[in-house]
Amino acid sequence: MSRKTGTLDKIGPRQEAFCLAYIANGQNATQAAITAGYAVKSARQVACKVAADPLVKARIKELLDEKFRALHMGADEVLARAALIARADVRGLFKDDGTLKAPHELDDTAAAALGGLDVLEEFSGTGKDRVKVGETKKVRLRDPMPAIRLLAEHHKLVRTPDEAANAIFGALADRFKAARERKRKKESTK
Repeated sequence: MSRKTGTLDKIGPRQEAFCLAYIANGQNATQAAITAGYAVKSARQVACKVAADPLVKARIKELLDEKFRALHMGADEVLARAALIARADVRGLFKDDGTLKAPHELDDTAAAALGGLDVLEEFSGTGKDRVKVGETKKVRLRDPMPAIRLLAEHHKLVRTPDEAANAIFGALADRFKAARERKRKKESTK
């Protein structure tokens, strides 16, 4: 599979595999070379050569840029995600007959409620006689309180601990200032 990198020429499929593996392997060029199918004993030398290619460098930069763009979450998206988690309802995880929906059947709000899903399939017999006899599903729900707290702070329904402490210290400072003023006035009238 060739890929066009901006206005640059095409890179080969093995170079593309190297680039993808480089990103996936935590930017380990030697491991990326092995994953891309280069010989293990020459992987280090090949990795240096492939990584030095300007087209490969440009493709890696492009992949890293895509990765970082995907990781960036703006303020509106943070609040929208927090709202989904805060609104999450366990009832959205189940079908009308009471069975658990498959993950691809969940809407965004129900998926936000899901913190984890463990499935244990139980079998009887061995080889060709092996048959599934049961299945246990364990659902973990997200705690909605951190999301609710974030939204409450955003809408100024509650104060953050820092704001509360600052308000207390500010009130105390005002009282000390007023007490000093009263004392100064009292001393000046004597």
